[in-house]
Parts: sequence; structure tokens; C-alpha cells
Amino acid sequence: MSVSQNEDNLRKVLGWRNHCNDSFLVNVLESMHDAVVVINAEGTIVYANRSYAREIGVQPEKIIGMQMEKIAPGAVALEVLKTGQAYIERPHRIARIDIDTVVNSVPLYQDGILVGAVSVFRNVNEIKRLNEELERMKYFTNYLRKQLDLEKKLPEGFKNIIGSNKSFRDMILKAMKASQSDITVLISGETGTGKDLVARAIHNSSRRNRGPFIEINCAAIPESLLESELFGFEDGAFTGARKGGKPGKFELAHGGTLFLDEIGDMSVILQAKLLHALQEKQIVRVGGTKTIRTDVRIIAATNQDLETRIEENKFRADLFYRLNVYSINMIPLRDRKDDIPLLSTYFLKKFTEREKKNIKLSSATLEVLINYNWAGNVRELQNIIESAVVTCELDYIEAEDLPEYMILLSHKNKPGSHLTRENGSSLNAEISRIEQERILEVLDNTGNNRSKAIKILGISRSAFYQKIAKYGIK
Repeated sequence: MSVSQNEDNLRKVLGWRNHCNDSFLVNVLESMHDAVVVINAEGTIVYANRSYAREIGVQPEKIIGMQMEKIAPGAVALEVLKTGQAYIERPHRIARIDIDTVVNSVPLYQDGILVGAVSVFRNVNEIKRLNEELERMKYFTNYLRKQLDLEKKLPEGFKNIIGSNKSFRDMILKAMKASQSDITVLISGETGTGKDLVARAIHNSSRRNRGPFIEINCAAIPESLLESELFGFEDGAFTGARKGGKPGKFELAHGGTLFLDEIGDMSVILQAKLLHALQEKQIVRVGGTKTIRTDVRIIAATNQDLETRIEENKFRADLFYRLNVYSINMIPLRDRKDDIPLLSTYFLKKFTEREKKNIKLSSATLEVLINYNWAGNVRELQNIIESAVVTCELDYIEAEDLPEYMILLSHKNKPGSHLTRENGSSLNAEISRIEQERILEVLDNTGNNRSKAIKILGISRSAFYQKIAKYGIK
């Protein structure tokens, strides 16, 4: 049925005579965000606006002329026809499309005769989502207010580090103080907590910010190559050495900052050479004899307990005391869960702009994110949001768009939860199964490249190898 026929039906029920005014009123109804449907005295649908058609997922011309009882059994408009009484702000569930609504339905009279009924309703789920979005915006506004107060204290380099948790902000303020001098800093914390971001912020806010910031991951480079990466090498120092030699990270960082990431994985032999370089402020290239003076500020980071490593004779105590002049302990995400809505909003905005999508987080999804344990911390949260944005095809990221293991672990961590599978298997066994499958999947996708797998999984190297041993993965 055409739009003009739709309008004609409505005119007959309402008794409209002025075609010009009638068309104007129809345009008003069509532009409304609320759903509008009109039935005649026989319960036949004579008008439905675009919002109503959109809610039930059917084109208007396909439902005009149909009985309301077939489209929406138990509709409030049918009760209005029977009773002749209006229903105002009445909760009503439309079972056919599984949504909750608030309905205003009134009878239509012409010359004292009941000729039909009109219902105007709004999707309650949409209202809930708007309220949730408003709450998130309030949270974000509150964060911005705190951030403005904090920016009076923080240097420029720290202003892009996100978090309003009090303990986290105290930690940032402590890092800010370290930027005011060349003091050696040791940043401790789990994988994915942002140790590299804090190290770079300290450098960018220091008097060395015009100098280079050179980063080296001591766990990602084989021991046989790490020495030459740190100190450089001379021409012919070893087989395959580049002609003319190559400067190391110490030389490249001259006048700036050298960030030694994952320092706890460095071999004891190389630790001795590093200690000498730090104490004497000079290095000798591999295969060379010439002493090279260096002016380098050192920031080190580790996800391991170095004091335990010392007891195990895997880390030198003298190097630890040389590095641990000023310590900063990063706070894991599970201890600042009040920052999860803020971080989620930040990453969501970042990736939706990149993917040119307009997607939001549902309240159910946010609940899963808050209840999850976040072994991979902020980096894992970033990866999860990015993946969900890329794969989501609707307007909202729902809990089903998240990995299955996240939902299981989230339920496990939720207070009072006693989640079990129908087949009776324990939750821990189910989580282990999913975890094992996930590790195997990532290893397969990366061609068994363990370094890449560790990065994708968002866990520490030691945790990865513990799980490899636990599940007997070869």
C-alpha cells in the first residue's frame, strides 16, 4: 500500500477534510521518533509511521490493512477499543520483537461514536541506553573536571595518561616528580599496565625532552645479540657484523633517556656489564677498545619481582640497588576498575573514528568488562575493544561480541556468582579449556611465534610459559 493510501485511510478514520492540513499532520507523525500506530473500529491497522515500522522490522505498506491482533497480539490499542478508556504511560512488552515499551493509547471518537484508537509508544530499552550513555557522559565530564584540576600540577607529557582513580593519580604525581631531575627510575608492574607510557611521559616532561628517547626490550632480543644492541660493535667484531660497525643504544640515547624494558629478563653476565656502564658512565663497543663517554638518563622497567630474582641468583643485587633509586609501582587494572568505563570510552572513540563506525557499548558489555579480572591489564582492554569495534555490525557492542572466555571469567568474578555448565563440568575446567584453545589458536595464527603470541594474549612472558607447561603445549 502506498504512502498516499496510508494517508487516505488515516483521513477516513479521523474524519479529516482539509487535504493540505492533513498532509502536514502526516508529515509531523512521520518525523516523530516515537512509534505511532492507528487502528479503526474493526482492529485493522490504518496507519503506522516509520518509527513503528522500524521497531517491528516491517515496511509500513506491508502492515496497513492487517489486523492488529496478528501483528501484535494483546496490543494496548485493542483493549482501548473494548473499554473506550485511555491508557497513559502504561508499561507493555511486545513479545513478538522482544522489547519493553511505555505506551500512551487513546480512543478516537467521531460524532460520539468510537471509530478507532491511536497508540504512541517508546522503546524502553532505548531509554535505558540513553540513560546509560548519559551516566557515562557524566562520568567522563567528572573525569575532565578532575583532569583540569590536575593539569595545573602535571607537566604536558603526562596529560595523555588516562585515569581518575585516586591511587593511580597519586602514582602519576609521583612519576611527575621524577621528571624534575635525572634520577634513575625503576618502574615495576604487570604486563600491560603502561610502564612504557609512564617512562616516555617522564622523559617528555624532563629537561632532556629535546634529546632522544631510546627504548630496548631486554626480553625480546636474544642474549647473544643484546650486548651489541646495548653497546654497539666495531667492524669485524663477529661473523656477519655490519661493515663499519654500529652504535648501540647507549650512544644513540646520548643527551636523552635510555628505557630498559623487561630488565628482569637480562642474563646475569650482561647485568655485570650494564652495571659497569651505569657506574662509569662510559661503554666499550663489542670488539672494540675505545672508551666512549655517555650522558644518558636511565629508566628501567620490569614485570617481575626483582628481589625474588635476587634470592634465586638470577638478578644482581648491586644492579638492583643501582636501578632502584626511585621506584614507581604501576597499579593493575583490576585494582582501579572505576577507570574501566573511562578507558573503554577512550578506546571506543579511538577505534570507531579509525573504522568510521558509530558504535556504543551496551550496559551488559560494560558489566562484563568491569567484572573481568584483566590479567593483561589496559593493553588487553584496548585489544578487546579494538577487536569488538572491527567485528561488530550493529549499533551497540553487546556481551556476545566479546570472547567467550571473558564472559565466563566475568561471571566467575561477579559477587555471588555460581556459574556452571549444563553438562556439569566445573567452571575452572571450562575456563582452562577455553584458555588452552585460545593459546593454541594464537600460536597457530602467528606461525608459532611466541613473542607475537604473548603480545596478542596480553600476558607476561613468565605467565605464558607457565600456561604452556600447564597444558603441555609444544
